[in-house]
Amino acid sequence: MTSEQLRYAIELANYHTMQRAADVLHITKSGLSRAIQQLEEELGVQLFSRTSAGTQLTEQGKQLLPLMQQELRVNFRLHQSATNLRQSATGRIVRFGYANTLLRPLVREYLATRKRDPHFSYLDLSQHPTAEIVRQVESGELDAGFIDADRELQQRLSHLDFHPIHTGGLSLFTGAQNALVGQSLTIEKLRAQQYVMLKDPINQTVFDHLQSLCGPLEVVLQTQDYAIACEAICQLDAVLPACGLLLYGAVENYRDYQLVEHPLTSLVDDRFTYGWISNPQHPLDKPTADFIDRVCRRIEDGARGN
Repeated sequence: MTSEQLRYAIELANYHTMQRAADVLHITKSGLSRAIQQLEEELGVQLFSRTSAGTQLTEQGKQLLPLMQQELRVNFRLHQSATNLRQSATGRIVRFGYANTLLRPLVREYLATRKRDPHFSYLDLSQHPTAEIVRQVESGELDAGFIDADRELQQRLSHLDFHPIHTGGLSLFTGAQNALVGQSLTIEKLRAQQYVMLKDPINQTVFDHLQSLCGPLEVVLQTQDYAIACEAICQLDAVLPACGLLLYGAVENYRDYQLVEHPLTSLVDDRFTYGWISNPQHPLDKPTADFIDRVCRRIEDGARGN
């Protein structure tokens, strides 16, 4: 079993037709069919069946798909770790730890609110991954939290109040001189790029999907700091997968970088919703709810360039 066979099976499961999957993978339909047949023979199960609706996963295929995705992710992690070890041996990697938070719209509204009302509540801010914010809102440790949620997570939030701010997807951002500017995105062009990664689960999920299409991609920097990421892609002529809304909200002088946005919708289904959650068992008071509404408007205005 090869990573190429796994990648082909995952994309066929996404597109449901041999021809469409073969086009996306830039191989022949017969080559894709042969690779799937070899994988099925090695596993000893039929993964796909042809129906009037196209090529569909069998029940056995549906059970094995998450394992195939996991196996492919492990393969990519192995490749990246090996690359890191090679770079470490030649002194090319230096590791730093730091903490970072997307604060700008929240802090600016808080300062404006306190200026108008010196008796407004004291604000305690902390940064956590989305899953931890959900847990702490559930337990009452947090009164509210701003999160990014894909469709699967939103379905699991039915016991909480989820208030959407913006629905969209990730794009690729480059400097104005990058070779992707003015070009349609293709697998070959994406393979030729270097990537800067933000340490965020949704970014990583989308990047994993890109790698399932393209094979292992070269990551030159991982960071939690959006401003550092913007500077890096300009200095290194690299590519940053990111949500434009969060870039607008996180980077003070975002437009000074003159970044070019390349939507990924033609290649990856990456829709997610950015919003805030609260616990109906611990309702917010009106001043706090009004404060959050004003923060949301700041975020939306920033995304529109106001």
